Amino acid sequence: MTRTDGVSLCRRYRSHQCLRRVAESRATLREELARLHAGPLRDSKKNYTVEKIRFLKPDVAVIQVSAQGTGGPNLGTYVMEKQKEGW
Repeated sequence: MTRTDGVSLCRRYRSHQCLRRVAESRATLREELARLHAGPLRDSKKNYTVEKIRFLKPDVAVIQVSAQGTGGPNLGTYVMEKQKEGW
């Protein structure tokens, strides 16, 4: 299981991918995630398992993951782009 906080979680998103319905900017998202992880999500943890990887191009992949966490199981889909620093 991995533990996250608002700051480290927000770093996983590029600014144009930051849940625009919830937050207008990375700073707003960081503040909201920090508040949640300091309060109701303080002891939350998740363990991710990669279920499928499909390469659309050599530098673009769609990843399907399942997660088991303190809030129960869920599924997620990520689109990732390979860049100089990695995926």
